[in-house]
Amino acid sequence: MTKRPFLLGILITLGTLVILYCNFKSNNTAKNYLQAGGFHRSESDVISSLRDKFSLSDGYYDIVGIIKNKIIIREVKTPNIILLNEDKTTTTILLPENIDPKSIFDIAVDPLHDNILEIHCNNNRNVHLYDIKKDTIIKSFKFKQYFDKIIRCSQNTFYAFIPDNRSRNLVLAVIEFDEYGNDHIIETTNIVRESMVDDGMFQKYGSDLVYINYYNNKISVLDSSLTHEKYYHTIDTITSKPKTVTIKNGSIRKFLNAPRYVNQLSQISDGLLFVNSYVKSENYLSKDIDVIDIYDIKNKFSYKGSLFLKRIDNNRISDFLVSNKKLILQYPTTTVIYELSMQI
Repeated sequence: MTKRPFLLGILITLGTLVILYCNFKSNNTAKNYLQAGGFHRSESDVISSLRDKFSLSDGYYDIVGIIKNKIIIREVKTPNIILLNEDKTTTTILLPENIDPKSIFDIAVDPLHDNILEIHCNNNRNVHLYDIKKDTIIKSFKFKQYFDKIIRCSQNTFYAFIPDNRSRNLVLAVIEFDEYGNDHIIETTNIVRESMVDDGMFQKYGSDLVYINYYNNKISVLDSSLTHEKYYHTIDTITSKPKTVTIKNGSIRKFLNAPRYVNQLSQISDGLLFVNSYVKSENYLSKDIDVIDIYDIKNKFSYKGSLFLKRIDNNRISDFLVSNKKLILQYPTTTVIYELSMQI
């Protein structure tokens, strides 16, 4: 009589161990799958030749853009704008003293005017238009509230994510400045981004707006009516968001763990989306290579291959630009320029 409960207990224990083992193995499989990326990459033959290489002092640089064949880069945390000239010389320009370099989130080439840079000072709630040729600020837009992911859409109108008063999230809005320099929210959309876990890259393509998440494979495309949002994805397999925790009586939100970057940099050019992915694929695991995946925007963001770029001095690229059939890569001490065939 005493053997049956004993045997039953052994069977239950063995069954529990088998379940735990299978669950452990499946979790490891899923984890390994995500670490590897869970997909295969194919090499693209877009790069045709190395064109130029510029040496810089050790620092951190962002690529601003190209104006009249001059490549413009920004030395982050300093007031320096550097022009890389066609004759392989460099020209350093100091930004006006009334612009605190620590307040600058981004600098972009003004899509509406030659020789003009847009200087986005999010914390100061300013966008300055700076004329490189005249070395002066020709206009400033002062916003009433904080903005994020801003895109100029006309002379006095911007797309931007602004804080939603009802939550901690950011909502996409259209903001217009009147003749007196006052801003007005002329449209608020239903496009909401959780300010931390939905952080990403915001770009314009034709009349569409494209948003690529840093932490998963999601690509969102919003048409000019700002009402229809379509969803696509990159080739990696990561769909989850980083977890956050709220502390100090709900006043501060932090990541529970350091978030894992999936997509770090992106550019749109000639109907193609270029994404610098941080996820290794199953068939390409090299540690000294940066990867830029290419997607055909006109064909539902279908994958068209990848560029495999050997790192310089084992440094990861800090920024890149695709423009005028050139691929410009930025490293801590070097700017590298490739010619692109763009035959995809």
